[in-house]
Amino acid sequence: MIGLLVMNRLIKGCDASIMLINPDGDDEWRSLDGITLKPEGFNTVMSAKAAVDSDPQCRNMVSCADILALAARDAVFLSGGPDYQVELGRYDGRVSTEASVLIPHGSFDLDQLNGFFSGLGLSQADMIALSGAHTIGAASCGFFGYRVGADAAMDPAFADQLRGSCPGAAGGGFAFLDAATPLRFDNEYYRNLRAGRGLLASDQALYADARSRGTVDRYAADQGAFFDDFAAAMTRLGRVGVRTADDGGEVRRDCRFPN
Repeated sequence: MIGLLVMNRLIKGCDASIMLINPDGDDEWRSLDGITLKPEGFNTVMSAKAAVDSDPQCRNMVSCADILALAARDAVFLSGGPDYQVELGRYDGRVSTEASVLIPHGSFDLDQLNGFFSGLGLSQADMIALSGAHTIGAASCGFFGYRVGADAAMDPAFADQLRGSCPGAAGGGFAFLDAATPLRFDNEYYRNLRAGRGLLASDQALYADARSRGTVDRYAADQGAFFDDFAAAMTRLGRVGVRTADDGGEVRRDCRFPN
């Protein structure tokens, strides 16, 4: 759910375009970048939408985008992370295409990460805090298998562990982004980076580069600081590309299809 929210916001802003289904299969969630998004996350949003719309006073008044943002906040909190206020009032987008998927890649270095996030109006500090969402979730071997046994920044014991998950250089398996506490939202992700146990190259780059290492060390030592900064960065990310009725937005009746 957390990954679903972040990917949705990085593609077209928080307009729930990631949930749209195109009959020809040309939609965002079936792109290669969305391969690890789980149907359970979509189903949670759909169930919440149905529950809200079952009340005649609320029917067709709450967008899928807002429900998605709220569900992600609750997923963070219920996994042990911070609780924070979600700004509401977004409208849903009407278009979703594979070509519109534009997210930071697991091979990015710090300059590439900063360039991407600065294009959204977010700082390096925001980017490092938001990267902490990788304390939950998993990645397919194709996103990191090339590093196993070839990247000197990776802890050898961690590389051996990953070989069991990914037969070959980039097999069809997967690994958790935070192998230490994969189901708990905490600061273990940053501690992993200090030990050379970042799964993606873009994760480990945060500690490898002296310009970002201090922030990683701070979050690794102080979970409260990470939680505070993550909540603030999520609020700023939630303001990126907000759609309104004036620019073609709508409140979808079914999150999977435009009205």
